[in-house]
Amino acid sequence: MRLERLQAVEVLKMDGEVIILNQETFAVTKLNGTAGWIWEQLDSGLTQEQLVEKMAAEYEGADTEQIRADLDRFIDQMSGIGLIQRAG
Repeated sequence: MRLERLQAVEVLKMDGEVIILNQETFAVTKLNGTAGWIWEQLDSGLTQEQLVEKMAAEYEGADTEQIRADLDRFIDQMSGIGLIQRAG
C-alpha cells in the first residue's frame, strides 16, 4: 500500500527540522530529522514496506522490526492529524 502526503500544506525546513502548515486547518506540525526524512520520501510513491527497506539501508545497523514499528506509529499519527493517507 502506497502512502501519500496531503498536498494542501506549506513545508519549511529549519535547523534540521521540517515544519508543516496544514493550509486547511492552519495546524502546525514540527518533525524531527528522521520524521522529516520520511516526509520527504513520501513523494516517491513508495509502499510502506519499500519505505521500511529504504530506511534500513539509510540507517545501517538499525533493527528492521523497530523501523517497521516506528514507521507504523508515525503513519498512524500523521494519518490521525490528516497529513498523510494510505492509497491503493
